[in-house]
Amino acid sequence: MSSARTDLPALADAILALRVPPAGVVGSALRSESDDHRELLARIRDRAENWARPSWAAAHAHSFSGLAMTDAERDAALTELLEVARRKPKALNGTQATLLAELLVESGRTGELAGLLGKLPLDARALLRIRADLANPWVDATSTEEAWTEQFTALLSGLTPITLAPADGADTPFDRLRGTAVPGSVHGELVSVVVSSFRPGPDLLTAVRSLADQTWAELEILVVDDASGPEYAAIYAQAEALDPRVRVLTQDPNAGTYAARNLSVDQARGAYVTFHDSDDWAHPERIERQVALLESSPDISAVRTGAFKLTEDLVLARRRNLNEMPGPPTLMFRRAQVWPLLGAFDTVRKAADTEFQLRIESAVPGELADVAEPLLFMRMGAGSLSRDDFRHGWRHSARLVYQSAARAWHREIRAGAASPFIDRDGPRTFPSPRKFLRAPEPAAPFDAVVLADWRHDGPRERDALTWIERLADAGHRIGLVNVEGVNLDGGGAQELLRPAQRLVARGAVEHLPWDEEITAAAAVAADPTALSFLPRTPPGLRTTRMVVLTDRLPETPGAALSTYDPAHVAAAAARFGATEVAWTRRGTIGLPAELRGTAATLPVAFTPAPAPALRKPSPVTAVVVVDDDAAGLDATTAAIRALLDDGRDVRLRVTPHQRRTLVPALAGAAAGPVLFAPKDIAFPTLLATATDVVLLGTTTPTACHRLAAEARAAGATVTAPAGTPAGALTSPDEESAALKTWFAEITATS
Repeated sequence: MSSARTDLPALADAILALRVPPAGVVGSALRSESDDHRELLARIRDRAENWARPSWAAAHAHSFSGLAMTDAERDAALTELLEVARRKPKALNGTQATLLAELLVESGRTGELAGLLGKLPLDARALLRIRADLANPWVDATSTEEAWTEQFTALLSGLTPITLAPADGADTPFDRLRGTAVPGSVHGELVSVVVSSFRPGPDLLTAVRSLADQTWAELEILVVDDASGPEYAAIYAQAEALDPRVRVLTQDPNAGTYAARNLSVDQARGAYVTFHDSDDWAHPERIERQVALLESSPDISAVRTGAFKLTEDLVLARRRNLNEMPGPPTLMFRRAQVWPLLGAFDTVRKAADTEFQLRIESAVPGELADVAEPLLFMRMGAGSLSRDDFRHGWRHSARLVYQSAARAWHREIRAGAASPFIDRDGPRTFPSPRKFLRAPEPAAPFDAVVLADWRHDGPRERDALTWIERLADAGHRIGLVNVEGVNLDGGGAQELLRPAQRLVARGAVEHLPWDEEITAAAAVAADPTALSFLPRTPPGLRTTRMVVLTDRLPETPGAALSTYDPAHVAAAAARFGATEVAWTRRGTIGLPAELRGTAATLPVAFTPAPAPALRKPSPVTAVVVVDDDAAGLDATTAAIRALLDDGRDVRLRVTPHQRRTLVPALAGAAAGPVLFAPKDIAFPTLLATATDVVLLGTTTPTACHRLAAEARAAGATVTAPAGTPAGALTSPDEESAALKTWFAEITATS
């Protein structure tokens, strides 16, 4: 893999100079599935020296792990990890060591893996899982079923052992799973277990049999036929004949898993309710142990169990997904406590089990508890609802859209501002991506779709949300698509920036998955970096015009992390069908001619909304660090030390890698600054606490204008570095006129 991008060398050097942990860049690469992120990692690896090189080589190989690799990509990643493991195994972290082992299992190189096990930094559970795969006779033909059973039992954490029934015709190894505990040997309250299914095969019988074999005797097993059709009547009859506690319900027309759960829970008679997918297998002690934990304390509102993910050949190695985790289908709750309060599952096609669990945590007194033992075996076959939505470090963007909207509703529930009840006959409580709806209508064309990292609380993003809100309030149809650049801190927020989510929640704008097929008169990239690391998968957005908002040269001295390659950005715009790329922003003096765009320009800083009224008992200096590159942070450190030596009460909102640089450099100052993490305080709140605000770094006009405007709106005095355009506030009338002119020009028919 190679690229002629002009911005990557400087970016790679800046990341090395900052001594950013490789996990930060790997996280971005996995979340975005961007080939450009992998190319950046290769550049960093090739420029790294001495001790750093093996870690970056492992990170580069790691970045491929979530992909549907070609054989060549898989082999290249495996070769790179093997080289690190042989030369410097401690350079691998636990995830990468596990990935290496899983790739060797996937490639059938079990002998090589057995020879490496003692050198790899694997945790105890990962080592047990790998040993189970090495003993699996469907992985290594020299092993036996008895050897696998013995090794797998070590993974069960004291549960009664499992065994395999004799092979019978077309049964897969997964379908041969059996328990050794005595069925029906434990008694208590009635438990209703809901199993929804659509056009099942013999795997339904495996699932129902595992429930009938539970040690818990008092069971009601409700199997829902989700309008499968008459040709499936025989398999449902077989399931019902397995045990007198099995009852088949019919849902017609087809409405999906969560509607089937609503139907079943309405009819359930059990004191407790839980669920089971129609192709999974439950350990015989699953229900017993869940009831015991739920009954151990009234402060426990719901219980889940651990779960394994296995192939039909009982292989645990899953380099594209977690293979041991809490099992969402195992959620168990008290029916009388939860169902009248929550009303229903959301009847979307996917993701509602997680939403329901989070709603319980938001609305029901008590806490969610987990049984640590792996009591559910999840079959990872072609019919899994989530099979294509999750991979290692990645999930489908529609999941972000759905979960972000749900979490916004849950916050209102916790604050007492919203009811947790879902009225099945009423309007939706929160937005959902169209692809999750039962009967979606095609998306109407958008006037504009804006691309940015909408999870990031930065001045550019807040600036964009201001003009987006004004356009939406004027009746324009606006969409948001989330993209991710280089996130040096590794973590990725699970939901949108709060101002963005508020616009989505009130229906002013629509949050769109990356691959949803939509059209727009124009697309707008809130910054050139929004088009610099796009996913490998094709976008769903089609437009003929891409407008790139830029306020700086492609290479800004002292700000390497803000570089971009105009040719690459233009090529990225063509992926959306754009035949015209306009570069526009006010304050672009000095930009090359080819980057100057429309005649109309978008103002940099809109007058912000009123700042929160916060008491300021004494002078507070809020320092805003607007640079991440090494050179900028060196200058910033000197300026902060001067403020501290002057006796200022200094407060900063810094990212983890900024903290790593600033804290040691400020040691010995007259006083220490108060440091906030981004998750602890929003920029507007920090600015509202200050009597004066100091902007530090070789920043660009948009960020500096926006931060200056917000600080002044909060009543603070603003100081910016010499030559940095802090700017004066623009009048609302001027802003409105400029915005109207600019938007009319970018959306005009070509």
